Amino acid sequence: MKAFIALDVGGTQIKSAILTGGGLSPIHRDAALAQEDAGTILNNLAGIIRARQAELTGQGHSLAGAGLAFPGPFDYQRGICRMRGMGKYDSIYGLDLRAGLSQACGLPGERFAFENDADLFCLGEAAFGQGKGFERSMMICIGTGLGSGFVEQGRLVKSGPRVPENGWIYSLPYRNGIVDQYLSATGLTNMLRESGCFAPDITVKDAAELARQGNAPAKRIFEAFGQRLEEVIPPIAQRFGAECLVVGGQAAKSGGLFCGRLEQALGRWGIQLRISPDSSASAMRAVPLLFSNKS
Repeated sequence: MKAFIALDVGGTQIKSAILTGGGLSPIHRDAALAQEDAGTILNNLAGIIRARQAELTGQGHSLAGAGLAFPGPFDYQRGICRMRGMGKYDSIYGLDLRAGLSQACGLPGERFAFENDADLFCLGEAAFGQGKGFERSMMICIGTGLGSGFVEQGRLVKSGPRVPENGWIYSLPYRNGIVDQYLSATGLTNMLRESGCFAPDITVKDAAELARQGNAPAKRIFEAFGQRLEEVIPPIAQRFGAECLVVGGQAAKSGGLFCGRLEQALGRWGIQLRISPDSSASAMRAVPLLFSNKS
């Protein structure tokens, strides 16, 4: 049976798994080594792929393809990283990862595919996750930044009058800056620190636990973050004609603390709100779609 390898490549951690007819295997986690030299990064990626290939071969499967979900900027068609000055993967800027991995893994270049991590999350949610069964869905992924995407009948919508360019809302103007500065884990962390009510190194996870325990300042900040979402997201979802909004990313684990007002606002337009239980798994499940048009 043919199987796929999926890598979700982050700045601190790389998650990997294999996909077979039985679904997604348990997810492995390895250090990203994103600030190391190019050779170290390439060998790390190749080592992870070889480890998953050994697993699937041992289970009697053959490798159909390895899909890597990478943050941008990235030339996904050619497999070339374009990140620079972001504190991660600077040393592989301009490197042909498809050729490098092909050589390091002893596999043909066409066995490797690359896609934006947020786009794969959107496709995975639409096909297999919380957006399944809806003709039109909007997805937002609240991580360090804010990822977004729009899916109609199983395909990403990246242009046209109903969506922002590339389906990206992060750069839309909002308040004194852009959406990404406010509707992200970074924005939420800034709110916590600027409140003066917590230790300077407070994390979103720690604050969420405080809020669940009834800490009033923490609860107020999560509610204020929810108000920001309410101001921005529903009009964009309504313009697209979304039937469902899926919220993912690390911050989604605290969604119960800030999604109440957003859910009410969406409901006025008949749009359902759903929270993804595992954004990374959703992105991985979409990897076979990258190879669906290949012979």
